[in-house]
Amino acid sequence: MRVVCHLEKYQPEARPLGIALGNFDGVHQGHLEIFKTLRGQLKTMNGAASALTFEEHPQRVLRHDKKPLLITSLYQKLGLLQEAGLDLCFVLKFTEEFSKKSAEEFVKGILIDRLKAKVVCMGFNARFGHDRTGDVGLMKQFSEIFSFQFFEVKPIEIDGATVSSGLIRKQISEGQLDVVTHALGRPYSLCGTVVPGSGRGNKIGFPTANLMPHSEIFPLEGVYAVLVDVIKDEVKPTAEGFHYRKKKLREGLRGVLNYGKRPTFKSDSEQASVLEVHLLDFHENLLGETLEIRFLKKIRKEEEFENVQALREQIQNDINRTRALFSSNSGLS
Repeated sequence: MRVVCHLEKYQPEARPLGIALGNFDGVHQGHLEIFKTLRGQLKTMNGAASALTFEEHPQRVLRHDKKPLLITSLYQKLGLLQEAGLDLCFVLKFTEEFSKKSAEEFVKGILIDRLKAKVVCMGFNARFGHDRTGDVGLMKQFSEIFSFQFFEVKPIEIDGATVSSGLIRKQISEGQLDVVTHALGRPYSLCGTVVPGSGRGNKIGFPTANLMPHSEIFPLEGVYAVLVDVIKDEVKPTAEGFHYRKKKLREGLRGVLNYGKRPTFKSDSEQASVLEVHLLDFHENLLGETLEIRFLKKIRKEEEFENVQALREQIQNDINRTRALFSSNSGLS
């Protein structure tokens, strides 16, 4: 996927350009509906489908007192946009200076004069321009003034609630993973780099890959059945940004993940929570690799055990239960 970070160096394509506007954190069902609408409108035009998003969440720049935790890192988001069938993505830096552009300056100066957009899609509640004065009604007016097609995408509702990144953040942190799966259209996942750990897993017979996470929001502490992909973010720099491709080196490895403070080991119990995953029937060294962890089912909450032997027995029970879940018709795949 073509990624443009420097608009001044962007060279418009010969084919018509369609743009989906939004931050797209999490790339949920509502976002996917925007992309579907955009691709549908461009099909007869043989146009290029793109997203325009920001490197930083705007609220993290404008509201220093309340910074939303991100569901997806930038590269994870790019991978999801690639999977959604987009041809390119504009990733802009959101600064206080940028935030002062009026709605008209944003539309005319960037979407029309710079990017030559022919089609624009955005969600029903999206905002743009200084003080968020731009909305779907104003974008409709601009489409008539500047001669481009505009499509508003209505909300997606699940169980009576409108799907949104803010609601999904809350549901993840509360452990409502089944609800999150429906809202995302896929299991909740996070990416992380495998880093050296304490080595205790090896010592008790269950080696783990310890993760330095790339995202910022996590489910409740506990033990989970997971699927793991070993991925590589292929980035080839260009004058305008880079070409990006998410490559899966290994896919669908089954595992048991623990997220917590490891209270059985007193020296760890006051430290920050850690992510560590034991892969079933996999023994290769993954140090330095990037893993994408898909959370499928919570096995149990984190517990403190009397001794290491009791912990070892419980881990074996967790592994047995996870194997049984994968072998049954429980929907884990």
